[in-house]
Amino acid sequence: MAARLAFQGEVTTNDRMVDYLAARQILATEKVIHAFRAVDRAFFIKSSANVYLDMPIREGVCHLSAPGIYGLAFEAFQFAEGHSFLNIGSGTGYLSAVAAQLIGERAIHYAVERQRKLVEHARAKLAAAGVGSVQLVHSDCFAIEPSMSMRFDRIYVGAGASDDARFLMGMLEVGGVLVGPFENEMGQQKLIRCERLSEEEFVQHDLMSVHFQPLVYKHRTSPVVPVSLCAPRWSPRWHQSFPPEHRAVVMTVLALHAREECILSLLPKEILIEFVFPQIEYNSFSRSRSSSAQSSEGIPELNDKMRTSSEDDEVHVRATRFLRRAVRVARALFGHST
Repeated sequence: MAARLAFQGEVTTNDRMVDYLAARQILATEKVIHAFRAVDRAFFIKSSANVYLDMPIREGVCHLSAPGIYGLAFEAFQFAEGHSFLNIGSGTGYLSAVAAQLIGERAIHYAVERQRKLVEHARAKLAAAGVGSVQLVHSDCFAIEPSMSMRFDRIYVGAGASDDARFLMGMLEVGGVLVGPFENEMGQQKLIRCERLSEEEFVQHDLMSVHFQPLVYKHRTSPVVPVSLCAPRWSPRWHQSFPPEHRAVVMTVLALHAREECILSLLPKEILIEFVFPQIEYNSFSRSRSSSAQSSEGIPELNDKMRTSSEDDEVHVRATRFLRRAVRVARALFGHST
């Protein structure tokens, strides 16, 4: 312990903080190490002698968890470029800035924070850091309406959660991962990793014991205004933000449109770009159901059973149905019989 504290005493820069976490194997993968190096922790909070130590920092309304907690969470996430991300209790914006390094500027990235001062702080800091992809939302997580929102590939919960916050797990895409501090049946708080295996099956693992301040309801005396975290409508500008399956369908349709022997070529390309593609929902070709079919109720007890999803061919089926509908549209418009 003394040696560890002595070593921590030498952690006076962001690079040394990353070296320290890597030496302890908290940061293990090269891309996560690079992301933590790219974002200076001290930039998001007022100057503090302890800002780079592996400990939480609180200055006024600003709070940062220990960097080791963030590192453990990011390794558990296994981020990939393009992953959609929901950051609950986003605070100073530091964690979102690090996440943006991994998922890219074109990924859909929501950050929900109940304290207005922190939202303003995070907005200013993220803008100054050149991170323009984060959509900051001033609210608490309990105002989020899952049935009106998209699903996410990754969700981070930055405050202590109990059973009433488990609806967030239902906002995961199939294959998605949630990391956050949840209270177990014995009242102990554990940082967990929860993965959605299918529509009804989840698997949860404890990462470590933690102590986070609890999630707080922002609206206690007034009616809650539902918050929708919506995916964008397709446009050329947003194309790269859509899931790979969705982009593949769009590009396939455009490739077919370019072939004179295909009936789709009878449609003006502008019809596809301006009217057809924007009507296709963000997750129309993903394995999970559309967000309109979501429910925050009925989520089964999490367990350790792993099963292969029975929906492996669903993307192909949905893409085929879409292409058939597009052909029917072309025939209806132009009366072509082939």
